[in-house]
Amino acid sequence: MARVKTIQDIPLRSWADTKSVSEQIKPKRTRANPPINNELFTYVADYIEDEYWKEKLLEAKRGIFPGKISYINGVLQYKTVNETYSIMFDTESRDQNTLINIGNEFISFYQKTVHMFSPSDIAKREAIIFDKSNEEEDYTWTKLKRAQVNITLYNFALQEKRKWSLSSGELLKLRQLLRRALILRYINNSSVVLDKQSIAEQTFIAFDPVTRVYTLNDEVRKMDKTKSCCKKRKIDDTYSLKWIDYCGKMSTNNVRVYRHPVRTNNESEGTTEN
Repeated sequence: MARVKTIQDIPLRSWADTKSVSEQIKPKRTRANPPINNELFTYVADYIEDEYWKEKLLEAKRGIFPGKISYINGVLQYKTVNETYSIMFDTESRDQNTLINIGNEFISFYQKTVHMFSPSDIAKREAIIFDKSNEEEDYTWTKLKRAQVNITLYNFALQEKRKWSLSSGELLKLRQLLRRALILRYINNSSVVLDKQSIAEQTFIAFDPVTRVYTLNDEVRKMDKTKSCCKKRKIDDTYSLKWIDYCGKMSTNNVRVYRHPVRTNNESEGTTEN
């Protein structure tokens, strides 16, 4: 007669093994992708003065490109369903003229394909060429057109950046303050002296090199009544100031600001009659 197994015959030690099944299985070896290093764009960036395009070249050096653009073996390519556009670079040459030409072709390629432009490019496109016949004319602030105002303030910000070695954050605050000064009429004929597309002398803004903060001069602010863009609505300076501060905070948080539509007098009268 066969012997009946008891509990002592069961190997309990094999059940009490602390190692889990996942720990017993060896993990598969994975090969990490090597970091991308396009050294050509590093040399090209040394000859580019525009900080915006220099940043794009350094991103291309790490293999970061906009959508639909790729770079393989010296060929920069833009490919969509309907079209393909590519240019080839000389990756071995380190000649200065060659690197400058590569930088110009790189910038032109981005502008034509993905329509990317630096702030300097936009300002140049908006700039109006002055007539040679009017070179000796004495220009004043009120005679400037909108495009001329944009390029003049942009050039002034660049002048201040070179003069005081402003950081990117300080330059951004300066541009926001210039927009504020423009809306609140700190910039006028009495506070600036123009020299073509630049400000030769000004008294509406001052920079403190100790605190590194710009302040507006309230004494030069033009307080006379001017027509606003909407003839039926008078702009309150206090409201404008609060609105500019609010928009500045929203722009730093990358939040799009929407203004509510203003109801006209006819609409308000129609509601009251009903």
